Amino acid sequence: MTDRRDELEALLKHERLEKVQNYTTRGRRFQLLPDTDLVDYWVLTMNHWADGSSEFTSQDIDDCQSELMLRRIDPPFDRVTKIWERVAQRAELHLSLIDQDLAGRAAVEALLEHQLEQLRLQTERPKH
Repeated sequence: MTDRRDELEALLKHERLEKVQNYTTRGRRFQLLPDTDLVDYWVLTMNHWADGSSEFTSQDIDDCQSELMLRRIDPPFDRVTKIWERVAQRAELHLSLIDQDLAGRAAVEALLEHQLEQLRLQTERPKH
């Protein structure tokens, strides 16, 4: 039996690879962007996310991270330390709201269990 943390890490990795595949299928919209501009755009998008800006879309950050991954460029986490603090504060607020809402918490846990089960089924299929 695998450890729960290992399963969650595998789920996150699987989702990341699906996002990269989706991005490449759609034509790699950031492919021609120079590395420095791509990194700057990632920082800008992270700022929009942390601020809850209407300019933020998860597609932007997913596509930007996918392009970084394809280029084997690590996101510049050192440039977003203050941003991560704002994200952590917002996440804590949302988690406390989920903790207060038993039905909402059960729904989130059920969704996570379903996603983990789907990943287990995919990894258990024989490869031909």
